[in-house]
Amino acid sequence: MKVRGSICTWLFIFAGSLAWAQTPRSADLEVSDSRAVNLLQMTKDKMDQWTDVTVDFVMTTTMPDQTQSKQTGKLYQQGAKYRLELPDRTLVCDGKSMWSYLRDANEIQIQDAADVQEEGYATPLDWLKIYDDQSYFFALVDQVKDHGQTLDLIEFKSKIRDEEVSKARLSLDPQSIPRALELFYRDGVRMSLQLTTLKPNQQITANFFQMDVNKYPGAHVEDLRF
Repeated sequence: MKVRGSICTWLFIFAGSLAWAQTPRSADLEVSDSRAVNLLQMTKDKMDQWTDVTVDFVMTTTMPDQTQSKQTGKLYQQGAKYRLELPDRTLVCDGKSMWSYLRDANEIQIQDAADVQEEGYATPLDWLKIYDDQSYFFALVDQVKDHGQTLDLIEFKSKIRDEEVSKARLSLDPQSIPRALELFYRDGVRMSLQLTTLKPNQQITANFFQMDVNKYPGAHVEDLRF
């Protein structure tokens, strides 16, 4: 599974370490923990019922030399359609095409959505569906306190020895709603995504997931579709 390709396409997202209330113990996984599987199944069942979702998030990236970057973003998603607002760019996908508006360059790049999806997970919310990937073991390794809530901390360990992501940690609130995801890459990069707000079923209209290039006067348009 290619897991960092989409990040390299338009962001260098999701990284770093979360401010856990305590240091979680690590799991030595060779078989999935039934408690973790049950929690993840409840999360998946709940997310499958959402018609759309709006998420505010903080992304942190920590490199092996301990340099760290952080940025905020906002995601609107409706199935395969999404709109991702970042400080330096806006990404809009209607399920067929994806538009990337690069603010500093005043440029719009257009790609086939299928080409982006082949490279890896397309949006931050897609990363939270890592449970669907059968190449990981799962275990409930800890419970942590965060803003007065007790979060279940589930660890994912790759079954594939040379998998790019060797380990991941997902925190779930008492309603089995994802609150944070942390990824550990074999090259030492750590990526985290912390959800500050998550609002499902906001009745987002379909035209919100299309980009009108005429609203960006002077922008160079680069159509990369075939």
